[in-house]
Formats: sequence, C-alpha cells, structure tokens
Amino acid sequence: MKSNLFLHGNAADWIPCCSLEGIQQRAQTLSSIRQFFADRNVLEVETPILSLFPNLDPHQEPFTFLNSDQPRYLQSSPEHHMKRLLAAGCPSIYQITRAFRVGDYGTTHNPEFTLLEWYRVNSTHYALAEEVIELIQRCAGPYSIQQTTYGEIFESHLHINPHTVSDALLQEAVFARDSKLHLNDRSSCLDYLWSHAIQPKFSANTLVLVHDFPVCQAALARIEKHNAIEISNRFEIFVGSLELANGYYELQNVEEHHARFSQAASTFSSKRPIDARFLEALQHGLPDCAGVALGVDRLILLALQQKKLAAKRLADVLTFDWDRA
Repeated sequence: MKSNLFLHGNAADWIPCCSLEGIQQRAQTLSSIRQFFADRNVLEVETPILSLFPNLDPHQEPFTFLNSDQPRYLQSSPEHHMKRLLAAGCPSIYQITRAFRVGDYGTTHNPEFTLLEWYRVNSTHYALAEEVIELIQRCAGPYSIQQTTYGEIFESHLHINPHTVSDALLQEAVFARDSKLHLNDRSSCLDYLWSHAIQPKFSANTLVLVHDFPVCQAALARIEKHNAIEISNRFEIFVGSLELANGYYELQNVEEHHARFSQAASTFSSKRPIDARFLEALQHGLPDCAGVALGVDRLILLALQQKKLAAKRLADVLTFDWDRA
C-alpha cells in the first residue's frame, strides 16, 4: 500500500509544497468567496491572462510571451479588462484569477499567485473597504479592527507628516536606517520607511485599515483635498505585517489616466506599450466605482494560522510553488 506523502514531510521535488489541509482550506476559501458575492448579487467574470498590453505599474515587472512579432504580457492584475467591462455596462463584478509578477518570490510572495479583484458600481472606497473587512472575517476568522489614515500612522511611528515633509528630510530618514541605500524619488522613500519601520510593528491579532495615501502613491485612485492637503482616495488592509488588500476610489478622467501612464512609462528601462483599448473604454465612460485587489493565497495562509495549523509562508498554501512548479 502506498504511503500518504502529505503526512511524512517528504522533500522530494515532485511532492506538493503544502499539506492536505492546505489544499482543503483553499477549496473552502474559494467556495466562501463565491458564496459571499452570490449573497450580494455581484457578477463573476473572467478576462484574459495574456494581453497585448501590460499594466503600467512601475513596481511590477511583467512576464513577456513572444508571439510571432507581437509580444503579449501575462497580466499582473485583471484591472484594465475589468474596467473595460464596467465601461461597456457591466454591474458590480468580481474575478478570481491567476496573476504574475516577475521577481516576487519569498516568504509572502510567489511570481504566480491567485488574485481576487472586484469593483462596486456607485460605491466609494470607504464603503468597499468595509465589505473587504467582512470578507476577511468570514474567510479567516475574527480580528480586532483598527482604522487609521496613512498620515496618522506615519506621524505616530516616525513623527513625520508624509504629505508635507520635504524630499530631503525623507531621504535623511531612509539614510538614518540604511546608510548604503540611496533612494531618489519620494514614493520609494515612503515605501521603504513604511515597510521597514511601520508595517513590521502591526499586531498579528489586528486587522489594520489604512486610508488617505499620499498623492505620489495614488496609482489609479482619485485625488482630492482634505483639510487643504491633497490625498489619494486609496486604502490598504493588513493583518499583522501581511498586506492583504489594496483598493481605490477609481479615477475616471481619461486625460489624467494618460498623464499617469506616461509618467510611469518614463521610469521603465524598456519600452512598454500604453493600453490604448483601456483608454478608449475610459473615453466612452467608466461608471462611478471603487475597486480592490486581494491576495487569495495570503487569505488562505491566515485561515490556516487561525486554525493553529503549521503555515508560516506562502508555499505552505500552494500545491507547487515557484521552485516546484
């Protein structure tokens, strides 16, 4: 009789990375997610994984698939396609899909991962954030909840106002923690300070909702003034030091989209095409909406941890991670 290798911790490369409990938890989580949206009458959709256009996020390097003389890109997010569906008249929608990002491999990253993305029509990012919290609580168990702004938490930990501090002082704060690191742009300095001085201090038992991000980190979120300071209508959700979700009150202005795409494209080492079809959809008209992306693998990891099962890294919830794929 063949032994059950899930029970023996066998390290052979053909053996799955995760336990049988991890596989079962994934099935349960996916079922819970679909039921969550069915209860709310949100439509499930499916969009291409390979596209003629990559997402123009300066922090995400796309995988390129050479098809004859015209490359296609494995999508790091279904955002553009889903917004094209919204512009064409779809109601509130969601998608569970595979996504791909070059270089993201480690304890909490895998270059191929499962992403949940959804858009609520006629909703703000504040209302959407509350819905995200409901989903996390349903799938991964109860947490105490802390709601704060990016500015409040930055000032409480570092005594820096991230919206008004000068670039020079930000660079000094980074240099004080790593004298060999030289970051020239504002967003990179803020990201470094956040990930090294703030995020690791979050409690493992607390779900932290952070909103009102600096303008330099707006991505495709709307910008507005709060108390004479411009902020981006964006939120992120953390459990402990693990980032789970990133959401926006979606930008609708096509000219502003084009300006942000052009600015992002100028930072790339190699030329990437701007998604002309996405811009055409925006020209037609994106409805008033909020959208969010949530890491499903990380959600499953938290669910296993809540059950006190051995799961410390993302590979513990993947059948075959990057090294065993």
